[in-house]
Amino acid sequence: MCNKILIGSLILPEIPFSGNSIEPTLADKCCNIYALNDAADLTLLVSLKCSLSAERSNIVAKLLVGNQIIPERVLILGSVQSQNFRGKLSPDETYAFKLETLAERGNGSDSGESSLLEGVDYFPSGSMVDGLAAALLTQCQIRNIRGTLCVSWPDHGSAVVALVRSLLQKKVLHGFDLSSTAGIEDKHSRKTQIKDHAFDSELYT
Repeated sequence: MCNKILIGSLILPEIPFSGNSIEPTLADKCCNIYALNDAADLTLLVSLKCSLSAERSNIVAKLLVGNQIIPERVLILGSVQSQNFRGKLSPDETYAFKLETLAERGNGSDSGESSLLEGVDYFPSGSMVDGLAAALLTQCQIRNIRGTLCVSWPDHGSAVVALVRSLLQKKVLHGFDLSSTAGIEDKHSRKTQIKDHAFDSELYT
């Protein structure tokens, strides 16, 4: 079983400290960075639990990818924005789509390695993703980093939490126990973007 250890926080002017607890909780407005203890690889989990303006997204994305943190592979989790989606989204059904950088697609086809989200459909042509999720994927593309963006619908609820959990346990977080989230409608984490960054262990020994 992997352990999640808080190793840092990204301090942003738009994140108020008032109302936050000493120990991290789902209700806190924060951007925390966790290390997931894994014998094979060092994985960092970055959880942003507050709203962020589109104007600030590029700045924050540059801080999280390619500045002090140089990842080998990145998985970004976000939500489908119905106003930017080309097609119909039923509130009674759950969906997941993906977008990948050229480095992620090329590496998989050249080496025979499967995608992190194998079996997940690509985001429909004509639909759009904006905000921090798009900015993070753009940074990965610019820096030739293997990056995948997974967007799910609806933006919260027990059904979509179960869907995302199953996707993560397949190939991303093999040894991490996510059973504690079963049956929990985590409105805080699904209303904001949650980023999971997988890093080469040699960078953080």
